[in-house]
Formats: sequence, C-alpha cells, structure tokens
Amino acid sequence: MLIVMCETTLMNKTIFLILVSISLFGCSAEFEDISDSSKYVQYLGVEYETTKDLLIYGYTLKLEKNKKLDGFAIYAPPSVASGPEFLSKEILPKGSVFSIIKIQKCSNCFPFSAYIQFLIKFKGLEKYNNYKVSFKEGVFNIKNEVFKKH
Repeated sequence: MLIVMCETTLMNKTIFLILVSISLFGCSAEFEDISDSSKYVQYLGVEYETTKDLLIYGYTLKLEKNKKLDGFAIYAPPSVASGPEFLSKEILPKGSVFSIIKIQKCSNCFPFSAYIQFLIKFKGLEKYNNYKVSFKEGVFNIKNEVFKKH
C-alpha cells in the first residue's frame, strides 16, 4: 500500500511540474506600476551616478527572424546573460548619470518569486533613451557598490 501511495505521489508531482511548465511556455512577464508606494517613491527623479563599470545588454521580446531591439537591461558584473533574446552586450562606463523614472513589480511571475524592476533615463547617453532601460531590484540593493546619488 505504501509503495502505491509513493508512486501516486511521484506521478502527481510529475504531472504538476509538466502542467506548470506548459502554462509558462511562451508566457511574458506583466508589470504593475508601484512607483507611488511609500517604499520606493523617494527614489523617483533622483539622479544617480555609476561608481564602476556595469554591463548593459540589449534584448528582444520576440524571437523572430528580423530581431528588433526592445530595450536594455543593466547588470552588475560579473554577469552572463546569454540566449537568443540578448542582441548586444556593452560596458556602461563608470560615471554614467541616470534618474529613476518608474518602478514596477512583476504581477504574473508565479511560481517564481515576483521581482521589482527600475526603469531609468540616462543623462548624456541618448542612444539608450529611445528604449526601455531597466535593472532589477538586486542591482538596486547593492547601490552603494555600483552607484551613488549624483
């Protein structure tokens, strides 16, 4: 009886994982604006300056033949972003100045933990400002190491 229950439990877990995988396939993250929350409102409009070189990756949201650049994501080194959705990798030089224009929370990232992203606008780096430029909360949490108030 115990063996049958263990096999059934294993089968149920397998079916659950397959269903979750299928439901996530092709799913894109959706975000809600949380800029006005008391935790984040103090960071809006403040100018920051990078205190060391960072990595900035160009990405696409649709994997098609003629890949269109949709935005840029900033990461603190060491970081490796790879895959067909990443179109470019550049160094964002120390001393780059930006301000935070919006803060968003992923609203459909279940079963993975929801994450926060900061949308920014650069001062003097116009080539990025025609696109969505963001970094995740993890980069923001190490702000004393990678950027400071300007």
